[in-house]
Amino acid sequence: MSDLRWGQNVCRMQVLIANFTEFQLATVFTFLLHETVFFLSGLPSLLFERFGLFAKYKIQKKSNTSAYQNRCVLRLILYHVCVNLPVMIFSYPAFKFMGLRSSLPLPRWVLETVEAHSGYHFPWSPSNFLPLYGGSDFHDYHHRVLYTKSGNYASTFVYMDWLFGTDKDYRKVKAIEEKEEGKKNM
Repeated sequence: MSDLRWGQNVCRMQVLIANFTEFQLATVFTFLLHETVFFLSGLPSLLFERFGLFAKYKIQKKSNTSAYQNRCVLRLILYHVCVNLPVMIFSYPAFKFMGLRSSLPLPRWVLETVEAHSGYHFPWSPSNFLPLYGGSDFHDYHHRVLYTKSGNYASTFVYMDWLFGTDKDYRKVKAIEEKEEGKKNM
């Protein structure tokens, strides 16, 4: 049975390769695939907030209205279409010149991106088990200080923050938040 599925997947890939150019597959098809995975896998986080689920795991304690969430999603789509897609299209010749090839399936970094931007830090979050992964909590801080010349490297390069000392402010903020949380629970 698994051989049959593998054969069907190979056949689907051959149909794509036969009907679309490498440029189309590497740019438009990859973009559409990325957008589908990005927004569908981010949908649970959106619904968690909209319906108040898992609020105790939410990193930013402010509550966003449905209108604000809708505006945010529309801005994300606009940004992805107006920035990411053109970058993919115009960088394709350079990548091809360097000998890089496109590959399917979708890279793991798309799922990491969704987790890092979820806005939730669950007990089962990968950052609780992977020491060099900062996860959504660290990434949220990255967005808070993005334009302050902090040098914070986001969720996947936490070792760089440790090397350059740019995680010190994050650690201070976390200590203060834990102290305040401890006072509330007394």
